[in-house]
Amino acid sequence: MPTLRFALVDVFADTPLTGNPLAVVDGGDGLGDEVLADIAREFNQSETTFILPGDGAATRRLRSFTTGRAEVGGAGHNALGAWWWLAHDGQVGPGEHIQRIGGDELPLRIERDGERLTVAMRQGTPTPAERTVAAATIAGPMALDANDIDAGRVVSTGTPHLLVPAAGREVVDRAAPHAPALKRVLADAGAEGCFLYALDGPEPYTRFFNPTVGLWEDPATGTAAGPLAWWLVSRGTLAGPDVTVEQGHAMGRPSRLRLHVEETAVTLSGSAVLAAEGRLHVP
Repeated sequence: MPTLRFALVDVFADTPLTGNPLAVVDGGDGLGDEVLADIAREFNQSETTFILPGDGAATRRLRSFTTGRAEVGGAGHNALGAWWWLAHDGQVGPGEHIQRIGGDELPLRIERDGERLTVAMRQGTPTPAERTVAAATIAGPMALDANDIDAGRVVSTGTPHLLVPAAGREVVDRAAPHAPALKRVLADAGAEGCFLYALDGPEPYTRFFNPTVGLWEDPATGTAAGPLAWWLVSRGTLAGPDVTVEQGHAMGRPSRLRLHVEETAVTLSGSAVLAAEGRLHVP
């Protein structure tokens, strides 16, 4: 029976059992999609990332599956945690690399400061949807009143998410989405997840819900924080170029996501910590 090395990595965290947990599997090339999805279900984390050999310009290829068996792309915690583990494990060194994830080839840089490793990843080109989604359409599925929020807009830097401005942090904390209803709204909008945010504090305060791929709530979502940072900076709502997004408070896993925005270049950066490691037996 073949075995694969795995690790549990807490991303956007400085101490174990905080941030956003990610299962990283070293290998899996040649395994069918059903097996990869079964492994992700076994770990029961929001996402499990498989590290595969590179091709072309890419140092490594990544494939990520949710506990709901859906494959997802985008350069978020699923990719950042995998590259942090590769550097921690000594398989790649500090410097410039290229990752292939989904249909994208994206540059990244690994830096080491003493024992601390930081990964800075370029996301895809920001793409906003032309139309908005009315507050009245979103409010009911979020268990909110229409005057609690403004119209939402779908923005993507690799994965399209619906960005929904709330009147304040209290509204963000009060949201209690009904998954089937929210899933219908997201499908109509052409979005994968919903990123609810408030701007009444020193930093954007957020929660992320993604029933389309079987995730109820995620504590730190780089693929949503990138579009939000770009949208707010491009509209002049935030000064930029550096933006920090707060997330995860409602789950007891507070996380801070750091982004750098220069015109259409969005870079997500962060570190991680190792929580566990072992070997996986694959049938």
